[in-house]
Amino acid sequence: MNVVAGVLLLTGSVAIAGPALGEQDCQVAKDARIAAILPHVTGSTMQCRCAAVVNDADISVEIVRHHAPIGLALYEYLLDHPEITSRLSAQFGMGHGTIVEEDADHFRVDDGEGAEGRVTVVHRYGPVRLYLIEGQHRSILFPTVRVTTAVLINLEEMDGGGRDTVDASLLAYSRFEKEAWARMLLMAKPLMIVAVRRMLEKQFTMTDRLGALIVESPDRVIRQIVGLSLPSDERDRLLSMIRQTTLPAGSPVP
Repeated sequence: MNVVAGVLLLTGSVAIAGPALGEQDCQVAKDARIAAILPHVTGSTMQCRCAAVVNDADISVEIVRHHAPIGLALYEYLLDHPEITSRLSAQFGMGHGTIVEEDADHFRVDDGEGAEGRVTVVHRYGPVRLYLIEGQHRSILFPTVRVTTAVLINLEEMDGGGRDTVDASLLAYSRFEKEAWARMLLMAKPLMIVAVRRMLEKQFTMTDRLGALIVESPDRVIRQIVGLSLPSDERDRLLSMIRQTTLPAGSPVP
């Protein structure tokens, strides 16, 4: 969900032209976890683009074992339907940006604070997601910053004492456009890493807050979902998962 959008908001966010295909190595040398996924990615061009970002990354950030108070099925739904999640979060004052889905594997994000870009779902299988985020960040202090970020998310369902919960981990590699001012920004790399981590934590917190609200006040969330303009099948699916999440184990779903 907004975790991914948050990676866009994260560095301010995303996209950069790398060396031409054929001039770059399409094998990931820096990270074995992403290297293991790329052979399963459809299309050599996308494989090479992801590999180039990871191999030539200017910064990397990892967040491990971030806990969400909802089950895996609902978490995956929120993650894979970012426009619905963004609209629902906004109803409760948890976010002010916008996410617009172009199709199942592409969506555009604007955080309302200068960061905007396009997110591509590179690989989605089980609890693993690999994304490529391309975009820019505008600021009154610096020229427009363009960066490309490769993002790996892993989800693991846990037993939360009678209620299923999810532990999420995120790994992000960002490569900035190689302009003179961008190289100057890299001199402040430690500060940039802190800023990226803070933004990632902010987005995880937003997901956790929405999950906690679903668990604590399901009727309130359900009323908001009923009021959203959604296809009936999507609304029914989401409502069913929320009711299942908030019912005691073994109870039938209404």
